[in-house]
Amino acid sequence: MRWLGFNQVGVTPVGADEGIDVYSVEAIAQVKMEGVPTGRPVIQNAYGVAAAEGKTALVFSLGGYVHTAIDWANKVGVPLFQFDLQGTPEPVNAAARHLFKG
Repeated sequence: MRWLGFNQVGVTPVGADEGIDVYSVEAIAQVKMEGVPTGRPVIQNAYGVAAAEGKTALVFSLGGYVHTAIDWANKVGVPLFQFDLQGTPEPVNAAARHLFKG
């Protein structure tokens, strides 16, 4: 998230993170390091937590996303990123590309 220009970024402790893995003053992020595509419920959860805190939701995934997750994220403007083989996040949708240009 620092790489995208967010301030005061931190990582939540291991355990019950309530859907937040990384946080900043402006945003929260969910990071899925799984070998399967991330589904819509993950996006919805991150969006709900962010909305409750008045922040922007971001989602990062190693395995990519199912189409319904991308469609829903596009509908509500959640930036989606997928890690490449070197671990660098690549934008998946327009909201992510907008942040990426930042």
